[in-house]
Amino acid sequence: MNSDWSVGKIIFTTVVSFFFISIVLGVIALFTVNNGKTIKGVTYMGRDISGMTRGEVFEFFSKEGKERIGKIAVIMQYGGHSWSIDNKDIGLTANAEESANTAISIGHDGNILQNLITQIRALSIRQNVELKGIYDQERLQNKLVKIKSEIDTEPVNATVSLHSNGMITKTDGVVGKKLNIEPIIEELDPKLTDLERPEILILSPAETQPYVKTSDVAAIDCVLSAYTTRFYSGDRGDNIILASSKLNDILIRKDEVFSFNATVGRRTKAAGYKDAPVIIEGKVLEDVGGGVCQVSSTLYNAVLLAGLTPTVRAPHFFPSAYCPPGLDATVADDVLDFKFKNPLPHPVYLLAGAYGGSLTIYILGTKADLNGNEISLERTGSKLTPTIHRVYSKNGQVVSKEFMHTDYYDKP
Repeated sequence: MNSDWSVGKIIFTTVVSFFFISIVLGVIALFTVNNGKTIKGVTYMGRDISGMTRGEVFEFFSKEGKERIGKIAVIMQYGGHSWSIDNKDIGLTANAEESANTAISIGHDGNILQNLITQIRALSIRQNVELKGIYDQERLQNKLVKIKSEIDTEPVNATVSLHSNGMITKTDGVVGKKLNIEPIIEELDPKLTDLERPEILILSPAETQPYVKTSDVAAIDCVLSAYTTRFYSGDRGDNIILASSKLNDILIRKDEVFSFNATVGRRTKAAGYKDAPVIIEGKVLEDVGGGVCQVSSTLYNAVLLAGLTPTVRAPHFFPSAYCPPGLDATVADDVLDFKFKNPLPHPVYLLAGAYGGSLTIYILGTKADLNGNEISLERTGSKLTPTIHRVYSKNGQVVSKEFMHTDYYDKP
């Protein structure tokens, strides 16, 4: 019986030794095969790249990179235009060195036991290595900035023109465009990094509507009113010309309130205004912007004749020489403003011209808004206490009278 047990022990020992020796020999063989090369089980896109030296695997990834990059081109389209960014424009290359380092390090970058486990595991679970692209982000941004400069446009207001023969013409408004390149970079970056060919990018710049749209001026078909005053050349005349230029191409929508001071701006030397006579607390003095009150007064008369509603208005201390008493409107920075509201169903449009000593302000609008009425102004009372009525007439008959105000002037 002892003899049988001894024989079994010998057989068991022999089998264990055989398996141990086989494992050792297998490990040695595995280390020998994988020594300095990509180990068994390392792949790239499902392709076996095991058994390669570092130089060979670097050459492999370099070749793969060239083939994949050759198929990449960024194409962008918008509004019938097309832009292409090729690989050289942004310095796109495949990072073959990083991929080669990754491939060769698998199963070689740990201690003996770790490497053994990794190499054995790779025999059943493939170790895939990726190939990434690298590019110059600044160069990509510069290319996109150039494309942006070709797309971006500022909005342009629709305009109305009045010709010397009384004809009214219009130009359509233009919608502004602004391309945001950050989302484009965010979309392209992973595709370029993964060496994927981006689909054609349809650019979508943001749109900015003009303040005056084509629809705003569509109904304008006539001159609702016009009023003219005279002035002399010189510093005062220069101030009148400058201030009146600020009243060109101004749209006032239905129920909108117009402010003279907000539109014309502060009368300062920095803004181009000169010293000229003004009335301050009943005294005629020299001050910057003298003469601008003639512009606001001329506008006031045009406003009354167009059927618009004055909301803020003050007379001078004395009657003015350039318009009848009761029909002036004085203004002063931060102190006195002239404002009016548009009660008509459609927008109105201001035009102003100051040439050869003559200042004319036109208010254009929609003829139907006045319901066939003609507007005139009636002044009663003395020169120092005038009362103003607005008179509406149709077919030569007075339809209604609207009391505007009674002014009280000091005697000059």
